[in-house]
Amino acid sequence: MLQVLKSVPRLCHFASCIPLFVLVVITTMDVVARYVFASSVPDTAEISGMLLGICISLSLAYTTLQGEQVRFDLVVSRLPARARAVADVGTLLVSSVLFALVAWQTVKRVLYSMKGGEYIGAMEIPVWPAKSVFAFGCLMTALVLAALFASALRRLLSRQG
Repeated sequence: MLQVLKSVPRLCHFASCIPLFVLVVITTMDVVARYVFASSVPDTAEISGMLLGICISLSLAYTTLQGEQVRFDLVVSRLPARARAVADVGTLLVSSVLFALVAWQTVKRVLYSMKGGEYIGAMEIPVWPAKSVFAFGCLMTALVLAALFASALRRLLSRQG
């Protein structure tokens, strides 16, 4: 299970390059169209927003697993080692619960979008695929955070004994 928890986020991280590449291509096409043809590619902003959300959500779990997320250590870095470990356990618990809640609510919105036929833009692009990928990314991040929480809690408890 732990190997899957390490390999799936890594695969998602690499997959996040695809929407990023498409985002660059669409933006470039839109800029060229504006200057050459005095027109723009329809729904560029809407598509870009969805692609950016997909790219970020697919990278979150791997970034978290690698410990590369942004941290604000001004206060925590001044604490003794034991207090830092307790703060780390608490932060990981809260973070995993929050990401699980975000994933759950996003799945609800995916189902609502599928049922109601939610679209954006003039080209009527369905939003449920992007929301589905976002939900998956948040779920993977919640699982990674839960695994990191369990590991940090084990380390904290082993220091006590």
